[in-house]
Amino acid sequence: MKTNHNHYKRGILFLIALYIPVFAHADGVIPMWFVFLSGVFVLGLCGVVIIITFYIIKRFIEIRREEIEKEKRLKKRD
Repeated sequence: MKTNHNHYKRGILFLIALYIPVFAHADGVIPMWFVFLSGVFVLGLCGVVIIITFYIIKRFIEIRREEIEKEKRLKKRD
């Protein structure tokens, strides 16, 4: 199975997006509450992406099972 490195790049970008406000807070540019809210937002966004991905995979598996059942029924008729 070929490894898709785009998933790793996407994960690294999410981590960078999570830590940019932390570095800005260390420089005194933004307050800590903004760092917290941005972290919650990024992690929430990751969670939503994961939930949607699992839903799509689950739906794909259900559709494939239905196709296999239809093929079995057609073979029994013949």
